Amino acid sequence: MQIKILKYSASVREQIQAFIDIQINGWLRLNGIHYLRDGTLKSAQLTPMRNKRRVFLPAVEVVDADLRELLTAEILAAIHQHLETLPPEKRMRPPQPIVPRAQPGQREPEKPAAALPVPQYCGTKASAVTAKPDHKPLPPPRRLLVDR
Repeated sequence: MQIKILKYSASVREQIQAFIDIQINGWLRLNGIHYLRDGTLKSAQLTPMRNKRRVFLPAVEVVDADLRELLTAEILAAIHQHLETLPPEKRMRPPQPIVPRAQPGQREPEKPAAALPVPQYCGTKASAVTAKPDHKPLPPPRRLLVDR
């Protein structure tokens, strides 16, 4: 079986190390395979909405257990061989912690308001307020002037 890694994208997710696109025997392409941080594989997922909730369905499923084990072992061998060619910073990105979201109906904690900068005036306040503008006011547009 000939397996070719077409794309390797390192991820910052806590459980997923990378998303991988592969080609098997030059005719079957699998996009978005999840290479987990524990060294296992998980197929890409379809995520339709049902009853306003996201449902996760595997995009590819190999029913035969022996073929699944053989295919998984060959894909992992191809991934490890491909990882050896990558520089260390492209192999893996450190995971970012998950920021919890507010539940529906709950208010998010308010962030402290940033202090506004204090304006700095060059002169006195009275001179800034009483200063006249440098331009003359424009006359009203002719289309608004109606002769009656």
